[in-house]
Amino acid sequence: MEDTTTQLQVWLDFVSTFFWQVIVVVMLFYFRIELKMLFQRLAKFKFGEAEFSFQPEVAEATSPGGEADSNIEKLGASGFFTREGIREIINDSELVGKGEQVVDEILIFRTSQQRTWLVATEKHLFCILDDEDTRASGKVIQWKLALKESSPVSAGLYKARTGLLNIGPKKGWLYSKALYNRPQELEQAVSELIQRAKN
Repeated sequence: MEDTTTQLQVWLDFVSTFFWQVIVVVMLFYFRIELKMLFQRLAKFKFGEAEFSFQPEVAEATSPGGEADSNIEKLGASGFFTREGIREIINDSELVGKGEQVVDEILIFRTSQQRTWLVATEKHLFCILDDEDTRASGKVIQWKLALKESSPVSAGLYKARTGLLNIGPKKGWLYSKALYNRPQELEQAVSELIQRAKN
């Protein structure tokens, strides 16, 4: 009788442990998107002297399509797209019109995990987010904006090493102060990029 009770207790302990493990796995799966967003927000917190900023991918991010999809695997020695690779993604995509080509591009955000580029053609301004996730999904192009909608341009302070950039309706894009020490420097660089594209 005692053996039966012990065996029953062991069995109940096993079922109980297994049950809670299943619950945890189901909850992690069910809330996976919320957890990813939470970790992205936590990545922006400052720990001691180290500051971590992470630009989240937007819902409307898209694959460039066309020959550009095959260019997504072309990376430089740094593990990120080269300037030429960024140009190829736009020039070879299905998102530009016939004869529309890249005029110029500028890097606005740089960390060990991410790069953000603004790329201008004669008609549009594109935002490319280059990181492991966007390259894996192919959705490196975060948005496309007609040049006529690309104003006003404004930049502001955010953290010790990062600021926020607004271009027309596209708000809250991180920029690196190591690249643009003052907000006015970035505003001028973006405005000049747009002007070069228009000319």
